[in-house]
Amino acid sequence: MVIVNYDKKWPDDFLKIKDQLQKVLTVHCKVQHVGSTSIPGMKAKPIIDVDVGLENWGNFEKVKKALASIGYEHEGDKGITGREAFWHCESSVIAA
Repeated sequence: MVIVNYDKKWPDDFLKIKDQLQKVLTVHCKVQHVGSTSIPGMKAKPIIDVDVGLENWGNFEKVKKALASIGYEHEGDKGITGREAFWHCESSVIAA
C-alpha cells in the first residue's frame, strides 16, 4: 500500500469524476468525495473514493447500468449489507 502526501489536485480530480457520473446517471443521486483524499492536508492512498447515495434503492439497477456504461465494475457489497461497491481503474465508487 502506498501512502503519499496530500495532493492539492485531488478535489479537482473528484469534480471531474463527479461530472462524468452525473452525465450518465438518469436518477437523482448524491455524489460525494469520501475517504482520506477528501481531507485537506491528510496523507492518503492516491485513490479518489466516491459515494453515490441513492434516494430510492429501487433505482439501483439503473445506476448499476449507468456506471457500467463508463467502465465501472460492480463488486457486490464486499461484506457490508446495504452497500454496493464498484471499481474503476482511476477511481472507486460506493453506492449506498
